[in-house]
Amino acid sequence: NPLGCAMALASLAQHADPAVAASVRERGAALRSALVSLNSPRLGHIRGLGLMLGAEVVNPDGSPDTERAIHIVQASLRAGLILLADSPTANVLSFSPPFAIDDEEIAFTAATLATLLR
Repeated sequence: NPLGCAMALASLAQHADPAVAASVRERGAALRSALVSLNSPRLGHIRGLGLMLGAEVVNPDGSPDTERAIHIVQASLRAGLILLADSPTANVLSFSPPFAIDDEEIAFTAATLATLLR
């Protein structure tokens, strides 16, 4: 499909732009910082590069909390935030926002997650 190929080429050009890469690193650091600042005992390891991040949802003993992760995914969707439950145990919240995410949207993401982690 010529349209699909044109979109793919335009996307690859965006990914190859050093300014876009720098912005993604900056936005990713801001998102990671917002997640870390939640300081929740229900959040385990936060990992990833750029804007593709994963945050473990854990029980107080550190074991995977799949039920809570799935609940968070469902409730966050109702709140307007799209997350996925990833990993073999489905307890890792997967974040992959658009490159243009701004500080307000990062704050919304963190506030929504803070509410759902209680």
